[in-house]
Amino acid sequence: MSRSRLGRWCVALACGLALVALPARAENRAAPFRLRDLTGATLDLAELRTRGPVLLEFWATWCAPCRAAFPELEALRREYADCGLTVIGVSVDGPRNVAKVRPFVAREHLTFPIALDLDGRLQQLYQVTQLPTAVLIDTSGAVVAARVGFRAGETAFAEHVRALCRPAASADSVSTPR
Repeated sequence: MSRSRLGRWCVALACGLALVALPARAENRAAPFRLRDLTGATLDLAELRTRGPVLLEFWATWCAPCRAAFPELEALRREYADCGLTVIGVSVDGPRNVAKVRPFVAREHLTFPIALDLDGRLQQLYQVTQLPTAVLIDTSGAVVAARVGFRAGETAFAEHVRALCRPAASADSVSTPR
């Protein structure tokens, strides 16, 4: 492979795994939704935002990078549970593969809620075109960050979560002289 061709390939790969802001709605507002998870519980974005930030992870059972992202999502859920972070896995497997989702979730030992986007409506609202795609929504309903793709060890998206969950006191913990 020529050097220029390799360079173009690397740029394309980097763009595919980039941290991006989604222009999903005017002023980067998160599209409202109400979904049922695999247990039958209703997931309402407006209600979830009252608890803390919301992280949506769009994924499918056949997507290897999606499976690779799950340990990081579980770690974020555990680490930031106290600030109210809600992680929701949104399966885009579709009606023909829906029977595979529940056993897959059990096999992967996923503890965060899993919703089914059977008609692709949520995927369309959030302009998801590649998997996995993670969307971080703050308590005001703004889309703070999105990550398209997954690369183990990449920390930029986790930094956005950390910034939302950092207590205001520790952010202002500059000592002042007396």
